[in-house]
Amino acid sequence: MKILVTGASGLIGRHLCPLLAGAGHSVHALILPGSIAPELVHDRITRFPGDVTVPESLASAVAGCDAVVHAAGIKAAGRTRTFERVNVDGTRHLAQAAKLAGVNRLIYISSIAAQGPSQPGQPHRRSGNEEPHGAYGESKLAAEALLLNHDIGSVTTILRPGLIYGPHDPEMLSWARLAQRRILPVRPHFELSFIHIYDLADLISTLLESEAAPFGPFYVSDGEARKMEEVADIIERTLDTGPALRVFLNDGLIGRVAKTLRRITETSGILSGVSKVVADLETPSWACDPTETFETFGFRPKVQLRQGLADTIRWYQRTGKI
Repeated sequence: MKILVTGASGLIGRHLCPLLAGAGHSVHALILPGSIAPELVHDRITRFPGDVTVPESLASAVAGCDAVVHAAGIKAAGRTRTFERVNVDGTRHLAQAAKLAGVNRLIYISSIAAQGPSQPGQPHRRSGNEEPHGAYGESKLAAEALLLNHDIGSVTTILRPGLIYGPHDPEMLSWARLAQRRILPVRPHFELSFIHIYDLADLISTLLESEAAPFGPFYVSDGEARKMEEVADIIERTLDTGPALRVFLNDGLIGRVAKTLRRITETSGILSGVSKVVADLETPSWACDPTETFETFGFRPKVQLRQGLADTIRWYQRTGKI
């Protein structure tokens, strides 16, 4: 099978492309011009410099492909319009290019953010009644709706992963660096769902072989909702630098910080990444139940958080990132 992977130099693409190539597929890796990703050096991987926001750069990348995995997108930006341009308009451009190329299979990597925050002890189990939080979630939901109403190919499937982590993950790296400085912010009772990038890549590979996979959206996680205190414990033990100062974030404090950061980001365009993280913590929780995904696709994650997070932190250490 010939497969186009967008966002190939990102967290998902760096793991998925070599996995697909190793399975014997021919991979077209769409990367932003100038991107460097040594993981994409393989005789079955062909790099295509391009950008989903530039329609004319997509035709050669998608030509002859049987399937597309759309993993390109942005999670943080200084302007709402940037989310619309990349996550929504970019998806529209790609869907049109794929349709013209005769692609039969598309997998879109959306996000739990498209559903919106969950309540502690009540992880999202099925889609419906979406209340996305912020411009990122709104753009992912809009892209899902666009694909639902687009007549690309015969099979489109939407995945809504929880927090994706593993080697090359910049978000967990930020937490590890904070812990190394012996300080960790913690929001009591806040729950998160995680999925290791190895497991997500395996699921995507399985779906590409399925000719009758339904649209979804399908939630993806390792099946457990984790409290922030547990995540902090794992990071602390792995680094072995001694107990970190736990900064407990209450509603009032996190609200004030989030409001200030939003104002800075909207007026200057800076600190967008920090602003998004704080805005996510302003919500009750971000957890999902992947039972439907398990039952529909026979998917069972191999990596649980305790081992996966420890291995990720050790990878940061080996590569000199912390």
